[in-house]
Amino acid sequence: SRIRQAMVVLLFWLVLGSGFAFAAAQDQPAAKDDEVQEEAAQDTGASDSGDSLDDLSGVVVDRTITRIGREFYTEFSEYRRLVYPDSPYNLTIFERPSARWGSLIWVEYNGRALFKKFLSPSRSAGEAVAKEAAEEVEAQLKQLKLQEVFSDTFDLERDEF
Repeated sequence: SRIRQAMVVLLFWLVLGSGFAFAAAQDQPAAKDDEVQEEAAQDTGASDSGDSLDDLSGVVVDRTITRIGREFYTEFSEYRRLVYPDSPYNLTIFERPSARWGSLIWVEYNGRALFKKFLSPSRSAGEAVAKEAAEEVEAQLKQLKLQEVFSDTFDLERDEF
């Protein structure tokens, strides 16, 4: 997923950055502590300038508990990544397990439930339900976007109604 890709890039950057710093330190004489602290402060200031977690989009957060929920999350996120790779919406998948009814699974966007369904432990159609959920969620997200564009909110903030 995109989070995994971002983490790999960050790890790669950290490893390469420390490797270059190590090579540069071997070529130059030892620096004073004050100079090292100044360089560290400059490095952290430069990296914080434009990079932010707010820039991530298309993230699906897994808040499930059981095996059924994890399988639904995996199928949902894989299908969504393949069919809607440029979707900018961050979603969260929740689960409330029940011994009697199975698990209630729901998908939220900005605190609003877009899809809800009970999945029984014996049900083997988890992949079909995940695909159905991804398509329904994407359709509802497009509908929400249209409502947001055409709604009249000159006297209210977007989330105040």
